[in-house]
Amino acid sequence: MALISKGIGISSKKLFAITILNAGPLAFYFAIAHFNFQNIFQNFSTQSTWVNLGSALFYFFAAISAFIGVFLSKRISGKKFLWAWTAFGVLVTGMLPFFKGEVFTLIFGALFGVALGLGFPYSLSLLANCTRIEQRGRVSGILLLETFVLIAIGLFFTDALNFGLIGTVIILMALRATSFLGIATDEITSCTRPIGQMATVSRVRKKETNKNFLLYFIPWILFFIVIVLTDHIIWPTLETNPQINQILTTDPWHYVGTAVSGVISGFMADRFGRKIPIVIGLSLLGFSLVLIASVVTPVSVFIHLMAIGIAFGFLMVVYIAIPGDLAEPNSGEMLYALIVVLPLAIYGGLGALPRIFGASATASALSWILTSLIFLSIVPIYIAKDTLKEEKIQERQIKEYVKKVGELIDDSKRTEKD
Repeated sequence: MALISKGIGISSKKLFAITILNAGPLAFYFAIAHFNFQNIFQNFSTQSTWVNLGSALFYFFAAISAFIGVFLSKRISGKKFLWAWTAFGVLVTGMLPFFKGEVFTLIFGALFGVALGLGFPYSLSLLANCTRIEQRGRVSGILLLETFVLIAIGLFFTDALNFGLIGTVIILMALRATSFLGIATDEITSCTRPIGQMATVSRVRKKETNKNFLLYFIPWILFFIVIVLTDHIIWPTLETNPQINQILTTDPWHYVGTAVSGVISGFMADRFGRKIPIVIGLSLLGFSLVLIASVVTPVSVFIHLMAIGIAFGFLMVVYIAIPGDLAEPNSGEMLYALIVVLPLAIYGGLGALPRIFGASATASALSWILTSLIFLSIVPIYIAKDTLKEEKIQERQIKEYVKKVGELIDDSKRTEKD
């Protein structure tokens, strides 16, 4: 961690604190998605209708509680709020095996949503508060890498122990509890607002900021809509093919793509600006949709799954950074609630509709529409102003140039001595 933080310009202790704080709930979410609610709620009901309702409530309450948490965090001490939120998530997860009955799919669906969403905007705003704008992309990339390292460890122990529901619960509790490691330090509470943020903002600047946020927000939402329609309308038509179904249900290799692309995206976002990684991610997904629309084979499906994972890595890192870049006094948490948690609600809510109504479509019929939607979503990115200002990019390039010149001078001095 010290080696990584040296290149970023942030202390290793602070880097670990702010990343592990957010990696906990993020890993908790992805682990839930991997285990799926059919397995998590197996004690309550085996009927898909009840499980689907519980899943929909999870996403709904994640979004609602996130907005509630924005207001609560301003009235409760930050550290106490984070302790309570994390402890609540661990406790709710630990209670799963002790209840039975279909009604608990609804109760625990809602409670799990609160465990994810309530403090997430506040914890992400702390990441922005503790970093400078030219550091934020790389820190977000490290956060995503930590998240999937935690998931990989969790899945390894789940498979190794094979304890069924009890094992799943233990892993989920452990992942959610990792946030305590960040809260236990004093690093995260030392930041009160984003570094370099203006104390007051003019009405004109606020209007420009809101417009810029909207331009970035539209492609993010469209990205999630495309993923939802792919997951819940196209995949069911392909699962009848045993070879393709095996690819869809085996080890999540696309998680590796997400972790690696997230680190790359972070460095690109800090060096070249926020827009380029977004365009790369959206373009990758668009081209993979063209492939899946043209030919459906186990290979093309695997490539498309990997493209989804890589695209998500490129986008997620940048969208963790952007709200912090645009944050005005007291607005950071609300931007994070909108840009991080609201898409999850869209994913869950929109994803529930095809399951309820049994909607499906072939890849060749729907993929061309989704492809057009993805490439159109790039247009607002070109219109938007980069949230990493040009002078910051130039300043970073100058620093790197000066460093190289210094290294050349040192090398020449060594040569002269020899």
